[in-house]
Amino acid sequence: FGPSGCLWPSIYWHQWLISKWHSPGSSANNHLTGEMVGLFCASLAWPCYDESARWRDLSLRILERESVRQTYPSGLNRELAFDYHLYSLELFAVTAVEADRYGCRLSDEFHAAKASMYEAIE
Repeated sequence: FGPSGCLWPSIYWHQWLISKWHSPGSSANNHLTGEMVGLFCASLAWPCYDESARWRDLSLRILERESVRQTYPSGLNRELAFDYHLYSLELFAVTAVEADRYGCRLSDEFHAAKASMYEAIE
């Protein structure tokens, strides 16, 4: 297992690119969440790069911040569109499943935001 073969350079550069140029500004809602979930999952699944731990920490920090920032106290997603609510909720759920699988602890605030999003669609 290691960064050799034809796919490994592509996997590396995808993660590197996301870590350097993730969505800023007004598009930094579900776009940023999707990018960070990809980076988080990739850094856990392929921890073979020198930057893997740094990418995991960066993506996790942003995901925890965005789970609260993108969710109203009522549990509704700030995009105020049902499809985006479900999309963001799925991304946060994938984050939780993968974090659990690899033994990464998520904050209570992250779990509370995710739970409130589930409650909003009940």
